This record gives sequence, structure tokens and C-alpha cells, in this order.
Amino acid sequence: MRIMDHTDDIQAGLMAWYETNRRDLPWRRTTDPYSIWISEVILQQTRIDQGRDYYLRFTGRFPDVGSLARAGEEEVLRLWQGLGYYRRASNLLKAARIIHETFNDRFPDTWESLVTLPGIGDYTAAAILSIAFGKPYPVVDGNVVRVVARLTGLEIPADTTDGRKQIRSAAHRLMDRQQPGTFNQAIMEFGALHCKPIRPDCQHCIVQRHCSAFESGKVTELPVRNPKQEPRIRYFHYFVILLPGTTGQIVLRKRLTRDIWENLYDFPMIESRSLLTEKQLRKHPEFPESFRETVVELSEMKGIHCHMLSHQHLYVKYFLVRIPAPSKIKIPLNWIPVSPERMRDYPMPRLITRFFEKNRAMMGNKT
Repeated sequence: MRIMDHTDDIQAGLMAWYETNRRDLPWRRTTDPYSIWISEVILQQTRIDQGRDYYLRFTGRFPDVGSLARAGEEEVLRLWQGLGYYRRASNLLKAARIIHETFNDRFPDTWESLVTLPGIGDYTAAAILSIAFGKPYPVVDGNVVRVVARLTGLEIPADTTDGRKQIRSAAHRLMDRQQPGTFNQAIMEFGALHCKPIRPDCQHCIVQRHCSAFESGKVTELPVRNPKQEPRIRYFHYFVILLPGTTGQIVLRKRLTRDIWENLYDFPMIESRSLLTEKQLRKHPEFPESFRETVVELSEMKGIHCHMLSHQHLYVKYFLVRIPAPSKIKIPLNWIPVSPERMRDYPMPRLITRFFEKNRAMMGNKT
């Protein structure tokens, strides 16, 4: 790793580039550890242009760790709705309550304390400690991995144990220990805006002369990564249940299992190994007992919907269920009748909110 003979030049180059090119983002105007924590968790799986609005809404409603600690989970999830990876929001709430109860609302400033909190791993802890507290911990996100792998010419997969170890070691040695927070933001920003995955601007790169990948002509080949895992394919059959004798109530259910969308609300459903027809659904062992006890109208709604998650592809059918009136059908305890006026009170995955957006007439145009 010959770049280690030129760390001062690389540090100076990245810091100068950052001073000129950095974006004006709300979380860069503060060293408050709570604000930095919220921004880093939001941005873990979110583009900056989308994450900015969520950050402003979230910190506007919960401006400090104490206000978040006192919040209810459903309100937190509603504010998070649309960001995905909802366990991040649940972990934020759990960690805030621990900070409130154990640290009297004072944000921990040691590595050992931070990494014990739910949802805070090495990356988030390093960001908080360096930016908020000025401690020399390198952040290693995807942008940093790309910059460091190209500078060092790392030719083993960066997503292996050995690859991660070498990247972290190099990032630590490159760090400006006098300004660790600014340096961390500089190298992340440089990777996001200049040293891009595709068509990086190598001809106008401030650290070009120290870049092993540029020298060897392997910029587009680095970082090396193992092949991506094939996505899991799942088949969902949702029951859109219209209750008789009500003013447009539809049944939701809370997802309580440790799966995607934990603690969010969707429709009662059957998951199977392939897409099923109405007749096949009626014969399925998980077909609701309450439907078997009365004659319900079950009609397939138009189209098969594909919902893409990072590691899962969901193929979805919706079945409209009309229950005859009068009916003695029993609603299971985990099914919740919801009126159109209260629909917004329930945090839902984007798949379900999109369904309501496309079927507003069903809800009396109130969703």
C-alpha cells in the first residue's frame, strides 16, 4: 500500500476538495450527536435527496433524545413510512429509551457504550464519535470502501473478512487525526460525488497521482466484490375485507413476526410457494376459518403486482372480500377494522399505501 507514504498529501487533497465541493446539508450544520445519529441511520439505506426531507420531519417532531424516548412506536413508524428497513426506526426508539433511562439523556461518547445500543454498529458509532466528539474513528461506508480500494489497489473482495479488515486499516491510517469528523465527511462525499462507481472523473482527480487503480488502469474493476446473492422470491395473497353494515371499514392486521415490515400494518394474507387462484385459496389450510363459516364473495382484483425489496421480490395478488349482511362472521383478534378517516393513523409498508392510492374510490377518496 504505497499510498501510506503520501497520507499527508491525500488528507490535504481530500480536505481541500471537500471545502470547495461539499453539499450544504442540515446535519452538517451541527455537531449534536443526536442529530448526527438520526441522519446516519436514515442515510444507511436512503438517497440523500430523499433522506433530507425525512431527517427534517423526524428531528422537527423529535428534536432530542428525550422526546424520541417518550414517543410511541406507531408514531415513530408513521414518520418512517416509505423509508423501508423499518427495524432501523424500531431500534432508534429502543436506543433512545436506553439513553434516556441509563445515561440521563446524555449521548454516550465512548465506543464501548455506543456499540451496545440497538442498531448502532461500527459505522454509525464511528460517525457519531468522530463528527460529534472529535475522536479518531474512521467511517467505512460504501463510498469510503470504493475510494480506499482504488487508492490502495485492493484486489481481494472488499466484502470479505480480510477485505474489510484491510479497508478499515487503510482508512484508519489515512485519517486526519486533528479533524477526524471533517475528514470522514470529506472522504464519504468524495466517493459519492467524484470517485463514483461508474465514470469517475479520474482526469480531474485531486489524488490521482497517489491512486493505484488509476496507475494500473483498474479503476472500473475496483472494488472487487463477491457475486450478489439471488433475491428470495415470495408470493403474497392479500384479502381486502370490506365489512358489512359499516361506513367503509376495511380490515388491517399488525405484522408481529420477525420478518419484513415488523410492527407495520397490512391486510390479512396467505403466503404460498406460488401464485394461487381463488379456488386454490379456498382450499388452502390457512384460509381463514371465519370465511369458511359463512359464504363470502371472494374476487380477484386486476393484475399481479411485483414489489422489489433489496433481497426479496414479492409477487402479490389482491382479493376483494365482501361479507354478506347480515352475517355472524367473527373477526380474529389480530384483525383490526379501520375506518377511512383513521387509515392514516396506522404505519404501513409502501406496498399497501400504494394500493390505497390506486384504489381511492374504495375508501371514499379519504386516504
